[in-house]
Amino acid sequence: MSFRFLIATVPRSGSGFLCDLLHKTGAVGMRPASGIHGWEYLGTHLGEVEGRTPLEILDDAFERSEVDGNASFKLMWPQLAALRARSADRGQREELEAELKRVPWIRLRRRDRVAQAVSWAKAVQSQQWNSRNQAQATSIQYNYVLIWRLLFKARRYEREWDRWFDALQIEPLELVYEDYVQDLPGTVRRIARHLGRDGDLVCRREETNLEVQRNVENRVWKERFLREHRSAPARIAAMTRSAASRSTWRVLWRSS
Repeated sequence: MSFRFLIATVPRSGSGFLCDLLHKTGAVGMRPASGIHGWEYLGTHLGEVEGRTPLEILDDAFERSEVDGNASFKLMWPQLAALRARSADRGQREELEAELKRVPWIRLRRRDRVAQAVSWAKAVQSQQWNSRNQAQATSIQYNYVLIWRLLFKARRYEREWDRWFDALQIEPLELVYEDYVQDLPGTVRRIARHLGRDGDLVCRREETNLEVQRNVENRVWKERFLREHRSAPARIAAMTRSAASRSTWRVLWRSS
């Protein structure tokens, strides 16, 4: 395998769109958003893997992401945490971290955390994680507690990424969703320079058929959440309504 890199991110940060954009360059081993990825393997099947060290599992994930000899995929913090927890001893942990320090990293964040939590809350309920997916539920409801919980999780995951990068002295390329979507060619050029692939990566936005899922409802939910969050009486009332909702505990369990 000649080339590897990883994208560190948190749900609803535009990572699916970025992966699809990079896939269209045809030069970095990134599979399309609807393909089989290392992150799906780590997120879904990690508990089924027995008798393999964390480094071997990471290699498996890269192999499942391979395209034309290159491999790359996005990684959510809980997946990395679960992989690190598989270490049987300090030697296995150091072996894994040595490999993770060798590969280039991209760090993708979203500046508007409330909009991120709203998008996450909608996706958890509908199970539609990108525009190519078919929604499994057409009836979704505003839920203050769910949005608040996911906002807290997004902030916690970002702090964990910060601590981990600092501890290993890794300097990833920093991308912000709200900025990169405004300049896709420039973003691809920045990534190419970071990966040492100048001239290899060409932005082909017209071939990327993922669409933004954000709509008027997202704005309405965000404004309502902020309005309720800023007022103690409104916040208490919103939490009471959410607690009384039949769907609250089901979607909270699904988002855990």
